[in-house]
Amino acid sequence: MYPNFDEILEELSYKVGIVDLTNESHKTQLVKLLREKGIDSAQQLADRASVVFEYIKENTPKPKRIIREDDIVKSKKSGNIYTVKQRDPSKHDVPTPDEIEKAKASNGGQLPTGDTSTPSPKGADVFGNNGGASVFDEPQSEPKSDFSQLQSSNKETLDAFVKNGFAKSSGAPGSPGSMLNEIISVSSATNVLNSKGEFDYDSQLKSNIETLKDTELAKENDSDNPASGVKKSEAAAIAKQYGVSVGVASKAIIATRAAQSKCNHVQKAIIEKNGIENATSIPFFGDAKGLKSQEDAVNTTKGKVFLGNTEISKEEATQIIRNSGGGENPSDTAIFILNKDTGDLHMTFYSDKDNVNAIVAQSTIAAEVEFKKKQIDEFVENGQMTPEQAKVVKDVMDSSIKEYQTLETDLDKVVNEPIIHLQNVDPNTLVGLAKTLSTGAFPDKYWKGDGKSTKGVAELMSKSKKHMAYLPDGHATPPTDTEMMQGFVKYASDPNVTLTKTEQRVISDLSNKTDGPKLGAKLGEIRKRTVETDLMLIKKLDEQTVNINGVKVGVGTLLEAESVAEKLHLNIMFGGSGVYKDPDAFYQESGGVAVNKATMEKCFPFSDKNDMVSHFEVGEERETTKKGETTITGGSKIVYAISKNGQRYPIGEKIQRSKSGILGKLQTVYKYHPDVQRCFGKNA
Repeated sequence: MYPNFDEILEELSYKVGIVDLTNESHKTQLVKLLREKGIDSAQQLADRASVVFEYIKENTPKPKRIIREDDIVKSKKSGNIYTVKQRDPSKHDVPTPDEIEKAKASNGGQLPTGDTSTPSPKGADVFGNNGGASVFDEPQSEPKSDFSQLQSSNKETLDAFVKNGFAKSSGAPGSPGSMLNEIISVSSATNVLNSKGEFDYDSQLKSNIETLKDTELAKENDSDNPASGVKKSEAAAIAKQYGVSVGVASKAIIATRAAQSKCNHVQKAIIEKNGIENATSIPFFGDAKGLKSQEDAVNTTKGKVFLGNTEISKEEATQIIRNSGGGENPSDTAIFILNKDTGDLHMTFYSDKDNVNAIVAQSTIAAEVEFKKKQIDEFVENGQMTPEQAKVVKDVMDSSIKEYQTLETDLDKVVNEPIIHLQNVDPNTLVGLAKTLSTGAFPDKYWKGDGKSTKGVAELMSKSKKHMAYLPDGHATPPTDTEMMQGFVKYASDPNVTLTKTEQRVISDLSNKTDGPKLGAKLGEIRKRTVETDLMLIKKLDEQTVNINGVKVGVGTLLEAESVAEKLHLNIMFGGSGVYKDPDAFYQESGGVAVNKATMEKCFPFSDKNDMVSHFEVGEERETTKKGETTITGGSKIVYAISKNGQRYPIGEKIQRSKSGILGKLQTVYKYHPDVQRCFGKNA
């Protein structure tokens, strides 16, 4: 299924400005965005787009100036609404329809053709205006940064996300659960910071739940079960107290824990450390508009810009923001702190997880190869590897891609088997099974839906235009149960359709209950073969070695260590470029557990990256995973460990998972090892 390129190009423009796909950095950002959307052929699509872009650019004559309608703008400085020949993003915002109508009403039904605001008087006058009887102008101080308009606009956007929910918020990253955690946590944290009071957990939890009540975002997070990291007894008590579902209560608990952690961090690491007496804190979500607002804050500040507590240029700050979601800035949210006395701006960033057991990072085979090739180039530049070695290593990596592509083809065949099987099963039989498919309190949840986040077959096939297009010709109005099931199977069979997790669950469970193909062992075998291919590649690359701290380290092991350092955010501990430049600028927030430099130093058995790499090893473990009615057996995962002083310390895991459901494509995901998770929980 192809992505919505209009949305992607709009998002790309927020990161790079005017898009030029003949510019390699713009093209790299496009590849990254496509991969975030789950597009496996991201590089090929970007290459194709670049060729087309270059052709158009070279063969299109410069257009003559044409008469155009005036733009309606809102002054960033005065807030007034008026028309101009062309909007200047540095001076103008886009007003809302309500703001335009109000401006017309106050100007006789027409919009002004310029900013009609009058300059404020410099001082008091003899008539007592502006506070006194002085007839002399007051001395003018250097203007300070004023983010009131940005704050107001940003708040409106965040409020709209909560009100409308994830599904109706175009361009929003993540999922309904991550959106709730991220927006509520930064908003709650900054509300307390700006009130100048102490963070009271109970009152903030109550306030956050009241904010969520009756919103689409809350409905999307409704569930009878708590989110991971919250005990059901705790969530159930809060749910009963405030009249919300257990799912929403648990999510609010996680977000409030995270808010307290972020609030404490900003208060201690930024405000108190710098003795800021007059601070304003601004929350940012990771959507394209939020990233643009971050840039606006940097570019309009009158003082210095700090990454955490390290002064940087506005150009570097802008680049860090544009790298959001990437290796040098893997953040989901941000809080900027304005010192209103000096105009200085401090930027802090956060990678948001529900708990320490959450997936830390995800990747694809192509992305991993691209990352490792860049590392190889750096090794050559640093003199750690010869150009000849680099060529051998890259050739081996290129040849391994074919093996991974074969595995992906095999996976596609396996996950399509249940759908093909259901095409040959009596739809009346499937209807009867679908009405009792759930083992919970509502057996027909997967048929009727639960009125919350689960959309049942009948609900989709009678209300969703996208789904109803697959109903059989000449169907009844409303369609019969049999017709709805026929339409659902046809919908699921369309190769251009991306099934939701619930839809995949229904297909998989119906297949299992009608003696369809058993996927568990087959998926486990593909996972095992993927791990074996990984390990064989590492072993082959280890035939080339480099010297680290006087120890010979295989290139395969070295590249894997570098990849793990990036994916598990170990540069929080090591330092580096981007958000890692300052220890107070970034950490991973895990539902109240701050995975920062101090926490990592207590839980990892190495002092720096060279110490880690020279003691790094790669191993394999078996795994079993339950997905609805399907138990995936025989799979494997890669375990990373440090062998030091006769001891082995597991630090992370690399697992093949489908984040989009049982029938989805496998993705490479990284997690901290359970031993490290326990240490984080104890020491954070």
